Amino acid sequence: MREWLDAVEQRLRAARLDGAAERDIAEELAQHLADRYDELRRGGTSPEEARVLVLAELDEGDALAERVRQVVRTRPEPLPLGRPTFEGRIDGVLRDFRHGARALGRSPVYTLVAALVIALGIGASTVIFSVVNALLLRPAVGVHEPERLAVVYTSDYSGPRFGASSYPDIAAIAASGQGFEAIAAYTIQSFIVAGEGWRVNGLGEVVSANYFDVLGVRPALGRFFSAEESDAGPTAAVAVISHELWQSRLGGRPDAIGSTVRLAGEPLTVIGVAPRKFAGSMRGFGASVWVPLSAGRDLLGEDIANRGSRSFLTIGRLRQGMTVDRAQLELRVVAARLHAEFPEHWTDINERSREFTVLSEADARLPQQVRGAVIGFLGLLSAAVLMVLLIVCTNIANLMLSRASARRSEMGVRLALGATRGRIARHLLAESVLLAALGGTAGVLLAFWLTDVLGAFRLASVPVALDVPLDWRVLAFATGLTFATGILFGLAPALQASRAAAPLMREGPRATGGTRVRRGLIIVQVVASLVLLVAGGLFLRSLRVAGGLDTGYERERSIVLARFQLDMEGYTEERATAFYEQALERAGALPGTVSHTLVERVPLGTSWARRWIVVEGYQASAGEDMEIPMNGVAPGYFATMGVPLARGRDFSDADRAGRPEVVIVSEAFARRYWPTGGALGGRVSLSGAEGPYAEVIGIASDAKYRTLVEDVQPYLYYPWRQRPSISMTLVVRTAGDPERFAAALRTQLAGIAPAIAPPVVDTFRQHLALALLPQRVAAMLLSALGLLALAIAAVGLYGIIAFTVTQRAREFAIRIALGAAARQVRALVIRDALKLIGTGVLIGVPVAAALAMLVRGFLIVPPIDPLTYVAVALLLALCGLLASYAPARRATAQDPASTLRSE
Repeated sequence: MREWLDAVEQRLRAARLDGAAERDIAEELAQHLADRYDELRRGGTSPEEARVLVLAELDEGDALAERVRQVVRTRPEPLPLGRPTFEGRIDGVLRDFRHGARALGRSPVYTLVAALVIALGIGASTVIFSVVNALLLRPAVGVHEPERLAVVYTSDYSGPRFGASSYPDIAAIAASGQGFEAIAAYTIQSFIVAGEGWRVNGLGEVVSANYFDVLGVRPALGRFFSAEESDAGPTAAVAVISHELWQSRLGGRPDAIGSTVRLAGEPLTVIGVAPRKFAGSMRGFGASVWVPLSAGRDLLGEDIANRGSRSFLTIGRLRQGMTVDRAQLELRVVAARLHAEFPEHWTDINERSREFTVLSEADARLPQQVRGAVIGFLGLLSAAVLMVLLIVCTNIANLMLSRASARRSEMGVRLALGATRGRIARHLLAESVLLAALGGTAGVLLAFWLTDVLGAFRLASVPVALDVPLDWRVLAFATGLTFATGILFGLAPALQASRAAAPLMREGPRATGGTRVRRGLIIVQVVASLVLLVAGGLFLRSLRVAGGLDTGYERERSIVLARFQLDMEGYTEERATAFYEQALERAGALPGTVSHTLVERVPLGTSWARRWIVVEGYQASAGEDMEIPMNGVAPGYFATMGVPLARGRDFSDADRAGRPEVVIVSEAFARRYWPTGGALGGRVSLSGAEGPYAEVIGIASDAKYRTLVEDVQPYLYYPWRQRPSISMTLVVRTAGDPERFAAALRTQLAGIAPAIAPPVVDTFRQHLALALLPQRVAAMLLSALGLLALAIAAVGLYGIIAFTVTQRAREFAIRIALGAAARQVRALVIRDALKLIGTGVLIGVPVAAALAMLVRGFLIVPPIDPLTYVAVALLLALCGLLASYAPARRATAQDPASTLRSE
């Protein structure tokens, strides 16, 4: 035993361990002595004699022995016998965590840097999961028994299953009693809500009177709609406001109940306040106000009793014990009856009955038309963030391997004192879990801040109600991710260090260990970085290519748009027409105006319309979709937007109500319906086969209407004055700076009606930016994540090259002593780094190409874009050169003789 302790002291002095490390090793020795005590007890020695024999093996004058003796004396009696008890195992685990905390405390810079890197990965992952949780996993706030809620869709005329429903059809479902306790209808509108000294431009819901009852929502203040305010009854001028509006505009005062707000100019009495964070039924967009259908009939501007007017969404509460599948079967009977009674409204394009589709509340949290795209986008971001997390884990694992190499003497002493390989691995894993917990805590705090930023985000002046609280699901995810991360990046160093402990004791300070593992981790980082950089590069290239796409609108940089919201101000068609006439007059008088016009829906925006047409002399084939996108425009539209008229004439001021109807069609429209020519003078009806028919007076060149990447499609224009609309946009082409002209135009138009909200004025280029919003967001996030990954990978590459240079110092000294030039040694080091980069590129390119094929729907450039892949590979090579240059210089700056003497 004495010889053993001498060897321990010698090893401790050689390793220059500090007091904390000696204390850790002392505890290891104490455990070894406890095992010796157990061995004596199993041999029949009494407890007192066994304790004396164990302590007698230690020298009274030895400082380490005294420290060990203190540990032994403080152990509870009796010492554990045989296999450790459950309490003993817990004590061992806690001891490992105490040792790990002391080890991290001895290296504060390493601990801080590693924790910050982990915080970035876990924080970003937690934020993305919070968004997924808010959009897909968590039911709406305040809803009672959401598992009993179901959403009902009516199939569209042209075939898609997830269409809106007419109010009479919803009433038929409710009257049938099939599967539902109650059915509610709602539709979403943009409104201006105004009160005493304030105005809010946002969203509202026009709902059936039982809407809140069906959801099981309870008011925070006041009441919700009553039976007396039913949908079929007289107008009930009442409203329910959101909790956020109540707090921000009405000061959270109890006397807000009974106050008056104006919606589209109409006064409504506030009767209730929705619960906090309840944002309505449109996930992701917050409603500010709810009004019953009896008050909203005029606001909708349509006859809700018309079975052909399908603008309502439907939600119902299932009966106890009823399933979605059974409700779907029972509604088939209702659909068949409606088809038999109302064939003109219930027969689709394929001469079949329309159908109802029932989805659970969980499956209908996102609109079905965008659900696939949103899930795909969230999946893309989740994969990117997890890729960064993988890079973080491999980088921290590399750091821990380097640190374990620096602690090889300590690990060797522990092994010599009787610690098993499993014990050493457990100790290092405890250290890595503590480090991950520290980084995870910082990551959750970062996620708190980022989710607040998301909650304040706004799009086109409409609040995006991304309520992303860190609820139990998110915290459970962050906790699980933290421990999984700690185990992931701590496993390889723990196993490597436990395997290498004994050889390191024998081979001395220059022993290598884990180099192959670390090189493999670097290759993994290069692969992950390449995938992220390629993804970001493809989206950036898509944005660049989109800027040069032919939209069909010439000189769009000189176009300025002024959007009015007269529909939300309570304007009638007559008042709106008079207003727009004044707007045209004022815009025309403004210096710098080249041409000006009005358009109902600005191309490449978020609003579009389709309508069923009949083309005289054209026989539609069975199942052919005759719904065509169309737009209302004023004279001068084609010249102002730069869309050439291939043939015919533009609209004129004479094309107004009471005169023969006229239309202009696109070239694709003319080719489809008059393939042999004769489109000019042809006739089209927008009101059915009975007419009236409008004459085609012009053929316009094809352009982009909904998206920049859409295929050429038929399009129809009608004169605004023949089909007046309350919602129009003023379009002006200017000869000067469009930004400066926009400010002048805003001032000029504000004087027409000072009481209404001023128009939103921007340039057409700014408008086009909205069409590229998904690509822009993806490019920004993926590029940022890619650069972060590249930086982390560069640090990891520098670390492995620097470590390799240190381990090969003797080899380099011999090479230089034998006449090798410094540049040859530097080239050797740099070549080693480029081999790692090259291997990662060879593996990463096919991986990136395969993943790019999954997101090709978001891209404008091909997913296999050679320019992007070559640029990323060169960037990684440059990163390798920079990361290896400093270690290469260090390898040739040393004195060969001094290095060899130290060896």
